[in-house]
Amino acid sequence: MNLRQNVNAILHYEKFDHFPVLSMGYWKETLEKWASEGHIRMEDAQEYMNCIWKPMPDEDAPAVKAIRERLEFDYNWDNYFRPKAFLFPEFERELLEVKPDGSRIIRDPMGLIVMEKPGLISIPAEIGTTLTGREAWEEHYLPKFQ
Repeated sequence: MNLRQNVNAILHYEKFDHFPVLSMGYWKETLEKWASEGHIRMEDAQEYMNCIWKPMPDEDAPAVKAIRERLEFDYNWDNYFRPKAFLFPEFERELLEVKPDGSRIIRDPMGLIVMEKPGLISIPAEIGTTLTGREAWEEHYLPKFQ
């Protein structure tokens, strides 16, 4: 079975040859650490960071391929399954509150209310949303889909 057939079989609860090893993307700091440890080349880490922040990352970009092959991933999930369903225009990134410990509560470009902690490299904690009901949808979100 090829990769596509394996994934299809898995998603339909059918027999498959092997479970694919996939990447969901990498944090900049993780790439830098892997490069410093010799697992990947620093040039590939830097090029990867430059090419993934485009509307549709290029799965065949040399750095993307080099990292995927070096780490023995079958494919990058993020590069294949990214629907074009973003808000336009996005919400302005807005600082809502600064906590005593330095944590910041912000409204992100998708309208989520998140807490970012200083020095923490991770996905911010979602603590709320601008989308609180039909009225908020019609006022804040619907115009961004026109």
